[in-house]
This record gives sequence, C-alpha cells and structure tokens, in this order.
Amino acid sequence: MTALMHEPPRMNMNRDLHTELTFVTPDIAKEWLSANQQNRKLKKKVAERIADDIKNGRWLITHQGIAFDVNGMLRDGQHRLYAIVLANVGVWMNVTRNLDPKSLLAIDNIVIRSSADQMTIAGGLGQVSHGEVAVLRKMISGLGANAKKSVSAEMELMSEHREAISFAMKKLSSGVGSISPVRAVAARAFYSADLNRLERFCAVLREGMSQNEDESPIRLLWKDLVNNKRGGDGGEQQRSRYGKTERALFAYLHGETLGHLYASTKELFPLPGEFDEKPEEDESK
Repeated sequence: MTALMHEPPRMNMNRDLHTELTFVTPDIAKEWLSANQQNRKLKKKVAERIADDIKNGRWLITHQGIAFDVNGMLRDGQHRLYAIVLANVGVWMNVTRNLDPKSLLAIDNIVIRSSADQMTIAGGLGQVSHGEVAVLRKMISGLGANAKKSVSAEMELMSEHREAISFAMKKLSSGVGSISPVRAVAARAFYSADLNRLERFCAVLREGMSQNEDESPIRLLWKDLVNNKRGGDGGEQQRSRYGKTERALFAYLHGETLGHLYASTKELFPLPGEFDEKPEEDESK
C-alpha cells in the first residue's frame, strides 16, 4: 500500500502528460491562441507587462508556460502567448500537453506571491517589504496615474533606487509622513536635496512638532495630512498628497513662506536622468 502511494497516477498510455521546452514564435502563438476556446477574460495590461519584459530581455524560463488539455484546448498561458504576439518576439518556454481538464482547478490556486515576496525570493535585494514596493510605485509614477510594471521591471527599479527608498522608509518610519506618497517624495528628493535639510523635514513630519518659522511649510503639510487622514486612498487622493508634499518640501528647502498649501502641478524633484532640465519653481502657490 505504501509503495502504491508513490506511484504516478495511471493515465491513458496514448495520451501521457508530457512537457517540452519549445521556442514559441509570434506565428505559433497566434495559432495556439486560436485554441483558446474556454478561458478567463484576457487582461490586456497583464499581457502588455509580459510583452515589455520580452522586448527588454527580462523574460525568464520557468516550469510554467503553456498547457493544452487532452482535447488540444489551451488551458494555461493565454497571457504569455498574447504577450509574444504584442512583442513580436519569440521566446523559449515549457509547453505541456495532454493535461486533464480538471487540473485547471489546481493551477495558480495555492498562495499568490506578492511583488515583495517575489523580489525577496529572487535574491540579491534581501528582504523587500510591501511598504518599499508601494513607495517605489508612487516614486516612479509621481504625479501621473499609477502604471503597474512587471515584477522583473520593478525589481530592476528597486535595485536602482533602494538606497533612496530605504532613506525615506527610515526617516519616515512613523507619523503622518509614513504613507507612501510622502515617502515617495522624500525618496525622490534624496537625489537632489541637502540631506540634512531633508532629514529635518522628515523629522518634523514624523514628530509633528516645530517652533521654527522657516519650517512653516512643513507644519502646513502636517496639518493637511492630519485633517485629511480619513480622505481615502484613491488615485486622486494619493496624487494630492504627493503634490502637496512636493510643494511643501520645495518651499522649505528654498526658504519660502506659504500662506496656503496647494498641490504641485508638475514634478519638482526629478529622478536622475528623468528630465533634461531641472524644473523651476511650481506656479501653484
């Protein structure tokens, strides 16, 4: 009885499950997609992220790939195939055939790894927290709408900006300034601001205390963040917090006094190489 437990399940010998590493061209991908008769709705943005990885040399071969059932119907991999078509570049991947249709119930149905989990497991960056990933995404999107990238692309960006993100996470470890839009601005400013002044900005937000007149922009931001703490975390609210943080930090660093705090309408702390010229002071005062 014990020996039987370790034997593979009995299958139709004419239709044994088998996997083969295959170079899938755009034409092959189109042909196989024609067998996509019964699948979930395709999410184009997911395919676009995979296509971006393919075009930029970030595609990796894993045990996951394409799977057809015993009837030749595509059961897994429609987003990978569509990405190959979008990228118009072929890639190597594992292709499995003769899958039992019931196996679909067990595919990608255990515990989904978060982006932070995948970066940590991949190695090279150490432990990556969900907070760091949130800061990275807001740091990259800035005042624009969030545009989610593939984990591979985000991992490259995390490696590039890890020092700046770690600075922001450490200096804004608590208080109203510990939310991702505020931390993202601090991480961006890490590249161009006087670090002593930037640390003081973070300290005032973290502690909520300041008596210095030249720190009035920070007090305005602190009050705004406290008063709007329950304002939700939607896209517009996130961009408003980000823009106001940029405006307050810019004013503090340049010795300005603000009567009211409005959100910046353009990026005031560009990342290295992001813009050809450094932007002038924002007009929204």
